[in-house]
Amino acid sequence: MFIPLLLLGSLLVAWARGGRLMNFTRMPLRHVWLLFVPFLIQLLAFSPLGERPVLGVPLAQYLYAVSLAIAALGLALNRQLPGVSWIAVGLALNAIAIFSNGGFMPVSASAREFAGLPPLTGRDMNVIPMTEATRLPFLTDILPLPAFLPFANVFSIGDALITLGGVIFIQSIVPPRRRSEPQAE
Repeated sequence: MFIPLLLLGSLLVAWARGGRLMNFTRMPLRHVWLLFVPFLIQLLAFSPLGERPVLGVPLAQYLYAVSLAIAALGLALNRQLPGVSWIAVGLALNAIAIFSNGGFMPVSASAREFAGLPPLTGRDMNVIPMTEATRLPFLTDILPLPAFLPFANVFSIGDALITLGGVIFIQSIVPPRRRSEPQAE
C-alpha cells in the first residue's frame, strides 16, 4: 500500500507544480489494456480460485506468470515513455525472483518484523516465507519500511525500481510543458 501512496504523492507534487491530469490523455500510450489486465488476472490468482490445483500446482502460479508476461508486453510496447524502462527493469527483477522461487515472492521474516507485520507461516497472496532454500534472496522482499510509518510493508529492489519509474513517469507527464523560448530574429 505504501507504493501506491508514494505514487499518489508524486502526482500531488506534479499537480502542485502546475501540472494537469489531462496531460495523461495526450501521451502516446499504446495498448493501454495491457497495463490493466495483469491486475485483473492477479485478482483472480489470489482469490479462492487460485488455490485450485492444476497439474499439482496452484492455479495462482500460472495466473501470476501470465499476468507478469502481459505486463512485460505492455511495457515493451510503451518503452518510449519516460520512466517505463525503470519499471520494466523492476518487473524483470521481480519476475526473476518469483520464478526462481516456485512462482511466489519470498519475504524476509526479520524485515516483516521490522515493518511491524506478523510472522508469515505459509503463502499469503503472492508471498511466501523466505527459507534457507530461497534462491537469489537479494532480489526478494527484504527492504522494510519501519513500523511507525503508515502502511509499513516489505518490498524488493524490483519494487523500488518500479516505484522510481512511476515517479519519473508522473513527473514527466503531468507538469505543464515549458514554452519554447522566443527565437532570435
